[in-house]
Amino acid sequence: MKNIVIPLSWFFFSISFSGCTSIEKLVETGQYDKAIYYATNKLSGAKVNKVEYVKGLETAFKKVTDKDMAYIEKLKNEGNPESWETILSVYATISNRQESIRPLLPLTDENGKKANFLFVNTNDLEKEAKEQTINFLYSSAKDFLQEARSTKDRIPARKAYDALLRLKNYSARFMDVPQLEREARELGTTKILVNVQNYSQAVFPAGLEDEILRLGFRDLDREWQKFDAYPERNREYDLGITLILSNVQVSPGSVSEKSFSEKKEIPDGFQYVLDEKGNVKKDTAGNDIKLPKNKLIEAEILEVFQSKSAGLSGRLEVIDLHTKGVRESRDINAVAIFENRAASFKGDERALTEDTKKRLGNRPAVFPTDAVLLLEAARKLRPLLPMQSCFWKLPEN
Repeated sequence: MKNIVIPLSWFFFSISFSGCTSIEKLVETGQYDKAIYYATNKLSGAKVNKVEYVKGLETAFKKVTDKDMAYIEKLKNEGNPESWETILSVYATISNRQESIRPLLPLTDENGKKANFLFVNTNDLEKEAKEQTINFLYSSAKDFLQEARSTKDRIPARKAYDALLRLKNYSARFMDVPQLEREARELGTTKILVNVQNYSQAVFPAGLEDEILRLGFRDLDREWQKFDAYPERNREYDLGITLILSNVQVSPGSVSEKSFSEKKEIPDGFQYVLDEKGNVKKDTAGNDIKLPKNKLIEAEILEVFQSKSAGLSGRLEVIDLHTKGVRESRDINAVAIFENRAASFKGDERALTEDTKKRLGNRPAVFPTDAVLLLEAARKLRPLLPMQSCFWKLPEN
């Protein structure tokens, strides 16, 4: 039995095959690689090599090889150096296809006819295409970087970065690639500075503005957008996202009390049934007659409710730091609320409802400071930055 190594990508061809798949139909419709996969799958380990599969494999292989080589020749004649990466990919496909068939060779059908497969020696061809691809990507990256340096345009820098990433797939011989990659990333990134401006009449607690900025914005970074809360030395920023606070309010802590009672009847033993003479009645069996007795129990509940809130409102603005113009603006607001419920009771605990029991045990709490609540409200503002990005449509260039 001969073992066949099939390229992984060919495995997925099988999901489109059904019991009535015809190799002739696949060849006729130009689905050559599917036909090759189908035929090699049928011939692998077969005791009898059916004519239709051998002939179909031979025909599909010749047609797809001719097609690929013609396509490569066309690209070479066009003389576009950018095509070398595509040419290299096609050569790799040809090589993988040949390796999938090689374990079957020599291949003879059930009638004794030997199939003929003309293989392309791709080794030297792939080396040439790889060398040309490497040279093209390296020179293109440097050209794009030079354009980005001179024009301050981020798009060429991103093209340079893409070329350098592709280059690393083929070669590591250029020692300056990591340095060029870092420069391309820096030149291609839209750098965004986040800051807070308090235009309200309220006086921020000491250090609150720094606390807001220290909430962290790094996880807002995207591929070509970098957010900083504090300006980095020697970095020129392109956009500013400014949180303009126009209204800052903190309510005083309030305490409200509510008292109420809960009552319940519970079993309290039994009592004898007496006749008109005051004697205990008997049943037909001579036993004393007695009835269950209930008693009313009660509990007095005192419930204390504490609340305090802080609110921040204003605008989020996207500012072009080169022109100083406002690109986008949107109103925002956030509220932080402190609430605490405490309950105590006097009387019989058995009278309490299950809901009331759940509220027992809490004690009145110390109210949070204004600064703590304002910072909590600021934390609720922070998620609005990525949420608003769809509205802002922050430019990538």
